[in-house]
Amino acid sequence: MLISFPNMGPNWVAFKTLFTSLDLDVVVPDPTNREAIKIRIESFTEIIKRKKRMQAGKKKAKRSVQ
Repeated sequence: MLISFPNMGPNWVAFKTLFTSLDLDVVVPDPTNREAIKIRIESFTEIIKRKKRMQAGKKKAKRSVQ
């Protein structure tokens, strides 16, 4: 089985050791960099915008029913 995990600083060494001792194939995560953080922030803001639009739509639906 192939397994991976998020990059959590120096803890990846312990995780890799644990999973390889269990005879699992491990894909070591890349270190976090500015580009990865930028991509994550962009996707996070899109998720927040989508949730706010959904909440606004629910409020409009409640007003039109009353």
